[in-house]
Amino acid sequence: MTGHTTNPARPHEGSDATNRPAVRAYLAVSLDGFVADDAGGVSFLDNYDAEELGATRFFESIDALVMGRKSFDQVLSFGDWPYEDRPTWVVTSRPLENPPPHAIATPPDPQRIINEATKRGLNSIWLVGGPATIALFDAADRIDTWELTVVPERVGAGIPLFTNNRRATLTLENATPHPSGVVQLDYRAQPATET
Repeated sequence: MTGHTTNPARPHEGSDATNRPAVRAYLAVSLDGFVADDAGGVSFLDNYDAEELGATRFFESIDALVMGRKSFDQVLSFGDWPYEDRPTWVVTSRPLENPPPHAIATPPDPQRIINEATKRGLNSIWLVGGPATIALFDAADRIDTWELTVVPERVGAGIPLFTNNRRATLTLENATPHPSGVVQLDYRAQPATET
């Protein structure tokens, strides 16, 4: 996954916003809106250099991660735990067996995760995915930035980025095209208005 923002993510305006960490949905997506193929694979990203597109820079800018159980299990299947000593909340209803250090099983409650991260003094959370976990935070209006790396590949079918029908207005903060055809798009979410 690749991407970066030119400005550090700011939390939503509001009573709980001044001290809470920014939640950043940072991920790669195909031109037709998929984050993975039908089998959960991301081979459509194989032709793109993550380092050229700022993956290390992004990773250095985050304090913690949140991911769903399927994403967690997939990361574990790749071998060594890549997220060093960063706290990683895993949204799951099952206990984690032999988890890596700093992995925390948590129920699907975005505000609870944010409150815990705030108590730890964290500033920036990478919302890794998958789509169900992203939808959970999106429905709770708890995603501050959408940092998308759009690759010029059509997957045709698979796991879509958006799994709900929620409407939202976003503000484009940065658009960076690359010679490979990849475009990085950084959007700031606007808080939902009460109706």
